[in-house]
Amino acid sequence: MPGVLTELARVAFGPPHNFSRKTVAVYGHWVRRLHAFVGHGLSTLTASEVSAFLSHLAGERYSRTAQKQALCAIVFAARNVLRIELGDLGQFRPAPEYRRPPTVLSRDEVKALLDVIEPKHRLQAELLYRCGLRISECLQLRVQNLDVGNRRLAIHDAKFGKHRDVPLPDLLIARCQEQLRWRSAMHEADLARGDGLVDLPLRYSEKFPSACRQLGWQFVFPSSVVRMGHRWFCGDTWLQKAVATAAHKAGIAKRVTPHTLRHCYATHLLQAGADIRTVQELLGHSSVETTMIYTHVVAAAPRHFVNLLASVPSVVSL
Repeated sequence: MPGVLTELARVAFGPPHNFSRKTVAVYGHWVRRLHAFVGHGLSTLTASEVSAFLSHLAGERYSRTAQKQALCAIVFAARNVLRIELGDLGQFRPAPEYRRPPTVLSRDEVKALLDVIEPKHRLQAELLYRCGLRISECLQLRVQNLDVGNRRLAIHDAKFGKHRDVPLPDLLIARCQEQLRWRSAMHEADLARGDGLVDLPLRYSEKFPSACRQLGWQFVFPSSVVRMGHRWFCGDTWLQKAVATAAHKAGIAKRVTPHTLRHCYATHLLQAGADIRTVQELLGHSSVETTMIYTHVVAAAPRHFVNLLASVPSVVSL
């Protein structure tokens, strides 16, 4: 089993897949769950066993999203690691589908949260909200992709390996410049100690061996720890805790995560009059149907009728 997981990680990280670390971790989780369920080595895995496992997930009240995620992980591992074509998986039991609308804060709530968040995480939270970034896109942002001069962020190798440009608001320019100056000074100190290395995407380390010490490839939000000369990006756990703590301090009773700020970005753009296609491009969604989940907050017609109903005077019985 360890050999399967190691090979899964090698294949998933490498081209042409280039999956993120989180995706590889999730795929490994489902492969381990499958192995525990079938009770034998996966080299003899059959389609009927996979169908039984997926039906088992439905019986355990996993969501349909989790079931699809497990299916993708198993098919990927079978095809690319085990060299097994599963073929028709038959009629496995579909998991129930839960379509909960995303949690969205009002503008005042967002402002209150940003006002009390830890200063060291303020810019990260601002980029999540004002640029609509995923948490991984924010923390893995490299210096050369924070293009202050052109007022834009270049997001490379995002979800599904896609690329997009996002406008950088003017109110963040000064603080981004300050962050880049601080990051440059840190990198100079790392180089002076013989460190200053950074991992490069794809096969850049083979094409440009010296790039791993260049400032442009460094992460904008670095880890405080240097390991074997390398400085990685800041862990997402710290930002998650900072956002949750700030929401509590601001008196927001809703469950707030860093991804909530991305939901707020999309919803507030639509409320401001942006068309759905523009928001789709800014978020990097493959399908406009994914972006449509944000229209529930900006639906004016139901709110209009509810307010009309509320304006009708109540009848007091004597």
